[in-house]
Amino acid sequence: MASSAAEYASSLFTLPTGSDNDLTNVIRGEQLNRAVQNKDPFVNFMGPDMAEQSDPESPPDAWYPFVKKTELEKGSGDQIIVPYVENLDYTLFKHGANALAATTSVQKIAFSGHRVFLVNSRTGAGYKNQAMSEQRNRHLSKATAEMLLTDVMAQRQAYEKMYALVNGYSSNVVAEVTSAAVISHPSANTFYGSPSATSDNAVTNTDTLTWKLMQRMENWIIKNNIKPCKMENGETGYVLFVPPYSIYDLGRDADWISAQNNAFNSKGYESPIFKTAEGRGPGNIFVHATNYTQNPASTVGDYTKKWYCILMGSHALSCAYGKSPQIFPNLNNDFFNLAEWSIDAIFGFARTERVSDDGNTTYTNQSSSRWTVWAEDPNAAP
Repeated sequence: MASSAAEYASSLFTLPTGSDNDLTNVIRGEQLNRAVQNKDPFVNFMGPDMAEQSDPESPPDAWYPFVKKTELEKGSGDQIIVPYVENLDYTLFKHGANALAATTSVQKIAFSGHRVFLVNSRTGAGYKNQAMSEQRNRHLSKATAEMLLTDVMAQRQAYEKMYALVNGYSSNVVAEVTSAAVISHPSANTFYGSPSATSDNAVTNTDTLTWKLMQRMENWIIKNNIKPCKMENGETGYVLFVPPYSIYDLGRDADWISAQNNAFNSKGYESPIFKTAEGRGPGNIFVHATNYTQNPASTVGDYTKKWYCILMGSHALSCAYGKSPQIFPNLNNDFFNLAEWSIDAIFGFARTERVSDDGNTTYTNQSSSRWTVWAEDPNAAP
């Protein structure tokens, strides 16, 4: 029985309905979930919410840059509201005989929060003419499909994390949840390689990543009281995601080279997110290169040479999970003529930005900032 290209493509993503689902062979549980997580390059950057650690009255054991939200792994629902209580204003004090007046001096206890949405995301892989295909090629098998699907799910989740840091929500959430539109960093958290630049278009080939630019990042950290990442062993620091091309630029920056050669580097650190860094910048900023960094929109001039670097303290990204990754066979298989499997998982990621509960739509971000730099492929033809 022949099938068209359209029928073949659609069969990869469509599972049958009805009583036959009871016969579906499903890979479930922690083994597959661990396999996906371990292949995600950001696995060491994610840890539990400090509010979920053993004793909420005691200081948390660790503050990770990515927070794993697990409330919906065993319960129903498609979104999590992460609540915050806002700080009081230290300037609103009365002294001596000056009485507190409720209308002017007694501060309201205010709350804010942000939402993390869950979406079912999946893809599939397989081959036609199962019997003859496997006869001709012993590497065509269910095991091969499972390996590839596990790898691609890990890659997709890594991509979605970086997408959410830049755009507010992971792309699967933006595509499926009407109220989750793309949201850029607040203007107070948006910077450029040159202090004089005011837009991505204004970034030029002199605005590369340098030690001096990281000193500006350090100033932003101090001025805004950004909480550092803290690991279980007590090590603290900040994380800067950069494109690989920026590592080449740092290698030509005399200030960076001098600092790394004079023990201002990541040597001696034990926590994975610190010791695996390309190097350490001012203010304990640990630089990590990743292929998942993002470019500006194509409407920006020279957009392929401009990149968003993301500077993070703790709790910069909320990562919510529902159903763990599962692999399903396609039961519409033309009497086993088609060998097809899909992997699907329920997850969603959101950049940590608070909006007050009084109807105000002003977003506040005290955990990450975006820095647009110029970075060219050093191996590209001139």
